[in-house]
Amino acid sequence: MKKFNPLKKTTFIITTVLSVTMLALSITGCKKDSATDSKTGDATESTTKAPENLDLEAVYQAILAAQGENSSLVLFPETKDSEYLAQLYPGLSNIESKQQVAYIAPITGFATEIILVEVTNSADLATLKNIFQSRIEVASSDVTYPETAALWRKNAQIQTAGNYIGMIVLSDEYIIPENVFYLDTNN
Repeated sequence: MKKFNPLKKTTFIITTVLSVTMLALSITGCKKDSATDSKTGDATESTTKAPENLDLEAVYQAILAAQGENSSLVLFPETKDSEYLAQLYPGLSNIESKQQVAYIAPITGFATEIILVEVTNSADLATLKNIFQSRIEVASSDVTYPETAALWRKNAQIQTAGNYIGMIVLSDEYIIPENVFYLDTNN
């Protein structure tokens, strides 16, 4: 005859409760309210009223400020070289924009790139999204720097709000805010 072992029963109950709790947390943790699906780079329009009169340089500074104590983010000087941008983003120069800022590593091998654009015509957002998506696909398949390509696949995002669109990729130790166009730029 088997003896009743209260320790086994208690262990079973605790294990079951923890398993159910972890399952519930993992399901609720998967809900994503973000304006961008970071796994695919797909941008979706935010349901919040689109911001107006944003200074994209202030948005960039707000991204840096969002790093908090991890402010050692090494980004590079603003890239104003139109030929270099045209190589990375073919078709970008054909889009009429009100403003544009681009912070890109001057050498290959880094998954650190931020480009923010305010288009003049909202019809250009789809074209620009395709241009950004092409950049993500090219960088994600770079065989010369496989570790960097993996970071591009994992972290690159396209975000939109109104006539604003951005492509952002940062390495794992940094935060990409949920929608950079809604950050507090008054700091």
